[in-house]
Amino acid sequence: GVGGLEAIRQADTAMYAAKRDGGGVAAFSTDVAASSRQEAGIVDALSAALADGQFALVYQPILDLHTSAVAGFEALLRWHHPDLGEQPPARFIPVAERHDVMARIEEWMLAEAFHQAVRWNALSPHPLAVGVNLARPRATVDPVATRVLRALERSGLAPGLVRLEVTEGLVRDDRGASLEDLTQLRGRGAKVVLDDFGTGGLSLDHLPYLPIDTVKIDSAFVREIAPGAPEPGLLGGITGLARSLGLDVVAKGIETVHEAEVVRAAGIRYGQGFLYAAGLAPAPLEAWMRTHGATMEVVVPDPRG
Repeated sequence: GVGGLEAIRQADTAMYAAKRDGGGVAAFSTDVAASSRQEAGIVDALSAALADGQFALVYQPILDLHTSAVAGFEALLRWHHPDLGEQPPARFIPVAERHDVMARIEEWMLAEAFHQAVRWNALSPHPLAVGVNLARPRATVDPVATRVLRALERSGLAPGLVRLEVTEGLVRDDRGASLEDLTQLRGRGAKVVLDDFGTGGLSLDHLPYLPIDTVKIDSAFVREIAPGAPEPGLLGGITGLARSLGLDVVAKGIETVHEAEVVRAAGIRYGQGFLYAAGLAPAPLEAWMRTHGATMEVVVPDPRG
């Protein structure tokens, strides 16, 4: 409605003001929270977006850097507003997480991503994992484990092909996807990925005690490495400790050949970033896969149209 449209415009203004003042998304979130009417308008717009099919997922490939094979994909949420165009997640996720609408969006994401993973694995000669980012909803009826297991049952996807991506903040604060939920899901075969490690205040000492299988390293640690410079201690430290704990490591945000070489030299096996592909809708992604000789030689019609 009009109220929701205006609320999003105001949130957009608040976000850019916060960025200009150096506050980033955290300051933007505080700005939005200060206006309950504005926040309610955004929540209404998000509920309408769910009902009207305005949300979509794009999928960014994750590659095995040793073999160049595609190991899986990360599902990324996009909101295509009919009047304002595409809305970046930073503009609406902080608001959604304070309300039940986030749990409903997350449930839709799980169903959509698992459906695509089932389809792609039927076409692929080797397993393809799919990663879904778990949010931090503060108000929800079902535990996240219940939502994930329900989506798995409905889709028929093997739990071992699921990568549940969580932030350091979510693990540290133990809200939304609790450590107990993650432990339960791991017990059913799903894998847990600690996303953007090194940006949320957790130290290396925490890694042995977390219910995780993979550490995803923020691109900032790779981007700071100039050509010819020695590998920084933190990148090597994270990789070495992860290896000793039996954890996989993924480097995200790889944009240049140099960055890819640094990542490989550090012993990191998996990577994603614009050097390989951006987030792609299902049809373009399947075309990309065929172009790169990575499975999906036969494309079948999607039964949902």
